[in-house]
Amino acid sequence: MSTEAADTILNRQRSLEEAKDEIAVLSPLLQEAVNYATQVVERCSTCDTEDPVRRVVLCLYLHIIEMTDAVQLLVASSCPDPAKLLLRSSLEAVLSINYILKDQSELRALSWLHEFYIKEIRFCRSHDSTTNEGKELRQSLKKDRFWAASDELKLSEDLKESWAFYDNQLNLPQFEPIKTEYKRLKKERKDKGGKGSPKWYEMFGSTDPCETTPRNLEQLAQHLKLSGMYDAYYRTHSSLVHGRAAARFYLGMDHLTSEDPLLRGRHHVVHVTRRAVNLLSYATCMVSARYLPEERERYCEWKAELLKTLSNFHADPSEDTN
Repeated sequence: MSTEAADTILNRQRSLEEAKDEIAVLSPLLQEAVNYATQVVERCSTCDTEDPVRRVVLCLYLHIIEMTDAVQLLVASSCPDPAKLLLRSSLEAVLSINYILKDQSELRALSWLHEFYIKEIRFCRSHDSTTNEGKELRQSLKKDRFWAASDELKLSEDLKESWAFYDNQLNLPQFEPIKTEYKRLKKERKDKGGKGSPKWYEMFGSTDPCETTPRNLEQLAQHLKLSGMYDAYYRTHSSLVHGRAAARFYLGMDHLTSEDPLLRGRHHVVHVTRRAVNLLSYATCMVSARYLPEERERYCEWKAELLKTLSNFHADPSEDTN
């Protein structure tokens, strides 16, 4: 197949040409931020790998690194708008690291892991036709116009092994206080007429009686005094996640031209890079401060170089739009 894109909609080469000056600096900058972070992970992984806090924090940190690495690929292709979705994902991991390291670190780290195991077990159960979850899903799919009749759900051997592993992990003694708190909160919610399961960050709130326990991501950001970060990196890009950002093409469809194709605009390349670097460097600061305090001076010098490079680019007036 050799269909060519309509150049009034998508002109990859033109987009790269228009953004080449920014890409030539920003793509290597993102790579440098990612490369430095991988070195931090490696140095943090050389000791005490059985510590659940360290392992969970590094898992979250690796997620941010991976998201930033993907941002670099999109920036290098002059495709910045979809990268904003990755900023939201990184922001959640940044908040998680911050909350875990703030107080009751081991309980919170294990609560985060507990939530992951519970959700994975639920996924495995949905593929088993003998479970309530499996039966409910199959009934729902029978009414789904998209689901092909041949796409039958099956509990594969891989899923069986994963299910058994997650169950075994949750039966470890370290998860006993987590399971007790989870059941208590779930019952408390049910007794009040609520539904669903408690989030991991609800399970061991602040030891300070003046602080309230966060119930959602926005409240978590408020609890950590990072509401501005939440608004800038999460809320402003919600329209992309929910599809509302499609409205930005509404007026452009009246003036289709190959000189200004609708897709892959360069306008947010600097914006996306700046925010991706900010998130990763903030996470790097938290991880380094906790596990590599002797490298503080090295980190500060490295970050100063990053910021110096970014300062050469003025903020685009449209940077805070979706």
